[in-house]
Amino acid sequence: MERDELIFQLGYSARLERMTSTLLGRIDRGTSFAQLFLGASVFANVPNWLQYLIATSLCGITIFVIVYQPAVKQMLAAAQRDAYDGLLAKSKLLSDTEISEQLVTIQKQDSAVLGALCNPAHVGECIRLDREPNVSLNRHERVMAWLAGDLPRLPNS
Repeated sequence: MERDELIFQLGYSARLERMTSTLLGRIDRGTSFAQLFLGASVFANVPNWLQYLIATSLCGITIFVIVYQPAVKQMLAAAQRDAYDGLLAKSKLLSDTEISEQLVTIQKQDSAVLGALCNPAHVGECIRLDREPNVSLNRHERVMAWLAGDLPRLPNS
């Protein structure tokens, strides 16, 4: 791979892990808030059908958190992002072969990312490196990128 492509791949991977970490952190905080709010609302004087709805929602959110574990995955994505950022920071001092070898090593620990974040990360990295993006974002990708804290904006839009 050429050096430009290696630098792009490093930046893209770091951006994708950062977006994944941010999104999962927000999901974790949102589910924690929902659990606390719904748990406290059990004591409210509401009709039985609403209490059942609250309890069902609380159980569903709790099951989601236990099964999916967004907080754990968020920390792993943050650690992976740090590895990419470290390699990107010292990339000027390394040869192309060294960058490639370390990139392959780091990529083995990549997070499972949401597919809707791939194109926004690509566009964001193209903007950072002053390249013309070869993909466009649909509405779903824009919303997910916004939730992940990195909705890329082209300079002319």
